[in-house]
Amino acid sequence: TMRRLGGARRLHRAAAAATFRRPAEVPGLPPARPTYAHLALVGGATRGHLRSVVTSAAAGSPAPTPPPAPPLARVPPGTNILTLLRSRGLLADVAGEGLEAAAAAGPLPVYCGFDPTAPSLHLGNLLGIVVLTWFRAAGHTPVALLGGATGRVGDPSGRSAERPVLGEADLEANISSIRAILEDLLTRPGPAEHGPPPLILNNHDWFGGVSLLDFLRDVGKFA
Repeated sequence: TMRRLGGARRLHRAAAAATFRRPAEVPGLPPARPTYAHLALVGGATRGHLRSVVTSAAAGSPAPTPPPAPPLARVPPGTNILTLLRSRGLLADVAGEGLEAAAAAGPLPVYCGFDPTAPSLHLGNLLGIVVLTWFRAAGHTPVALLGGATGRVGDPSGRSAERPVLGEADLEANISSIRAILEDLLTRPGPAEHGPPPLILNNHDWFGGVSLLDFLRDVGKFA
């Protein structure tokens, strides 16, 4: 139990360090502080609650009920999402030019991919979910893309190990489980609930029916 609690502490610390650097202020929003507001936004526990859970579990008493997430300010209309992300320490680089102008011109769809190699998500997925939520809060359409097709093939990205090859039943179970998690996290009350509804798609829906001959005819000629 103590090992598990220690792991929870380290996980929470790592999430806070990865997500919350001291940000600048954004006009129209309360001063952003390195707090746990983002974790509350996607359904995490507050710091005080985590401490009380650790204390209660160590003492052998039942863990208390989590407190409700603190209310978060609605993103003012016209807020540029890239400016917002930079102010909160959530944006390092942008590939290409013109994205800031495009984001200011009107709503954009934005996607983040999730591999169905396990029945649940991990800490590395947290920032993607947080960023999707902020895009939605700023009026853009978030798309959570499940890799039902890409999860069925190896990963030729130069990593030390490829994706594990899973059977059809395991893949479908993982996809169903992750879809439920994303639906829960991306639709929770908060500033984002005023934005467009999130889309949760599976790329196997359009790649699954592509045969080798179709691929060679339509895509291979451009190689």
